[in-house]
Amino acid sequence: MAKCHCQARKSTGVLLTAESSSVFRAVSSRFFGVERRSSTVALLARATRAHPEQSPHDTVGVVRANNCPANPRDAAVVSGGDKVHLTPEAKMSSKHEDIVRQFCAAWSRRNVEELLAFFSPDAVYHNMPLPPLQGIDAIRATLETFVTPAEWIEFEILNIASRGNTVFTERVDRFRFAGKEVSLPVAGVFELENGKIRAWRDYFDMQTWLQQTTPA
Repeated sequence: MAKCHCQARKSTGVLLTAESSSVFRAVSSRFFGVERRSSTVALLARATRAHPEQSPHDTVGVVRANNCPANPRDAAVVSGGDKVHLTPEAKMSSKHEDIVRQFCAAWSRRNVEELLAFFSPDAVYHNMPLPPLQGIDAIRATLETFVTPAEWIEFEILNIASRGNTVFTERVDRFRFAGKEVSLPVAGVFELENGKIRAWRDYFDMQTWLQQTTPA
């Protein structure tokens, strides 16, 4: 579910109340990575249409992104206007986002073995300007080249969103080597399985990295 600025829309058969809209906006912000600014980001549709197993008096909140069709599997059910129940798919997405947040936070401790524990044994780590790496040993060898010599590391997550087993992040990764700070804007994609990262792809400008790390 991509993060966006979007507006709620009313259509035939849509039940939209101020109370339930407020509740769902709060849930959207927490579980779908949708940041609430001045725009309304919730579209509430009748549960009988998207989730027939729910009571006709319940409503289902669906976030729309840039006019893309909403996916009811990612909905949160708002019962009676104030009780919020996440669907299994939404709960799983929230769990995956939490794992990625924990992984990014772990970089500040600069412990390679702790970072490797987040990966599945056959995981693929791909910095997109470079060849992909597969397996714990290959990932360890690469991490040791810049995690171990770093004096300080911070992965700042600017935005995060998820769909199914995939988590999308917009980040700024910061390092300090020999007293010099390096800042790298990154778009990262994580695929998770059984609570582990099975694929990690980072998209960034290699020149931005080289300009800050290559000796003059």
